Amino acid sequence: MVYEQAVTMMGLEDAVARLLLSNTLEAFAMDKKELSIEELGNLLPELETRFGKFLSQEETQVAMGRLRNLIFDWAEDGD
Repeated sequence: MVYEQAVTMMGLEDAVARLLLSNTLEAFAMDKKELSIEELGNLLPELETRFGKFLSQEETQVAMGRLRNLIFDWAEDGD
């Protein structure tokens, strides 16, 4: 499931990662159970904005880098 992998990959405390990702998905009326890797990629700008409000700049950069790596790795595995 993309949602669970994204939560794990962010490298944040589990509860924080779940809250930030879930709130973003809810804002766009998206279901975490049906989140695709493409949708996650489309949400990256919004996630970065939201993370920046609650996390330090360094934490935001690390979490976003990890999410981008997840998306890139997924794309490479799909080829």
